[in-house]
Amino acid sequence: MAKKKQNEGILPGANMKGRDLARFVFDGPQGPAIETAMKDTSDKIGWFPTYKGRKHVELLRTRRPIVQDFLYLAETDPDVARIVDFPLETRFFMPTKDGLRARSHVADLGLRLADGEIVFVDVQKHWHVRFSKHGRPIDWEPRHDALVRHYRKAHGATYCLHDETKVYPQPLFDNAKLMCEHARRQYMHPSYEVIRNDLRRLRLPATVHQLMQRCTFNAQTWRYLDEPLEAAREIREINPVFSVIMQMVVDGELLVDESRRFSLDTVVHATPFRGASGAIRLVTTSPIPFAA
Repeated sequence: MAKKKQNEGILPGANMKGRDLARFVFDGPQGPAIETAMKDTSDKIGWFPTYKGRKHVELLRTRRPIVQDFLYLAETDPDVARIVDFPLETRFFMPTKDGLRARSHVADLGLRLADGEIVFVDVQKHWHVRFSKHGRPIDWEPRHDALVRHYRKAHGATYCLHDETKVYPQPLFDNAKLMCEHARRQYMHPSYEVIRNDLRRLRLPATVHQLMQRCTFNAQTWRYLDEPLEAAREIREINPVFSVIMQMVVDGELLVDESRRFSLDTVVHATPFRGASGAIRLVTTSPIPFAA
C-alpha cells in the first residue's frame, strides 16, 4: 500500500510551499528521504557537525565526500541560517525520448537563507554529471533543468547543482575550513566574551594584528595549580583574538575579504547590519556550466 501511494506521487512534503515547507524541512523530524538517499550511493558515507541543524547542534550525513567539503562553505556563510541533510523526497517529470517520465529525487542538502529563501542543493563531481560509472557519456542537463523547474513550481524553492568549481576555489576553501575550525565553540574561555565586546567597540577597519594589540585579553596562558600566577606560560598555538574574529565573521558581525588568504594582515571591517554578507560564495550562484 505504501508503495502504491509513492507511485501516485503521495510523498511526505509533496507540493508544500512557504512556511509549511520550511516547518516540514527544518523543524520536523528527519523523514524517510534519508533511507531512499542511502540506497542510491556507493561512495564513502560521512558525517559533518553543524550548528545550523534541526536541533541546532547535530551531525549531518553525507553520501559523497565532496558534499562534506561543500558544507564548510555553507556552515561559515552568514547568509545560510539552517542546514539539513536529505530534506525531502520529491517526484518530478523529466523529458526523455519516450516522453515525460516520473522520477524521484532526494537533494543532498536543504538550506534556508537569512532572507527566508529555501535552496535545495546537490553536489557532484564534474565527472559524475557527464559520464556513467562505466565511462559512457550522459546528458544531465535535461534532468537539471527539470529539477530547477520542478522545485520552483512545486515547492517555490531554488535548486542548485554544484561541482568542484564551486567547492574548491582557493584560497576560499582553505579560509572556510579555517573559519569552521575556529567557529566551533565546544570550549569557550571566559575571556572570549571580553574579546568580543572589545571588538565591538574598537574602530574598524583594522588588521587582525592591530586588533590583537588593542584588545585587553590577547593571549591564552597555562600553569600548574601549585605554581604562582607569574609562572603562567603563553600558549602560542592559540590566538584567541583571531578565533573570536572568525566566530564573529561567521555570525555576520564582522566582514573580511575571503578572496585573500587569512593572516595577521587580514583587514577586518564592520558590517552595516547583523547578517550582512560580503561573501563571494552565495549558494544560489555558479551552477554547473553544462555547455562548457
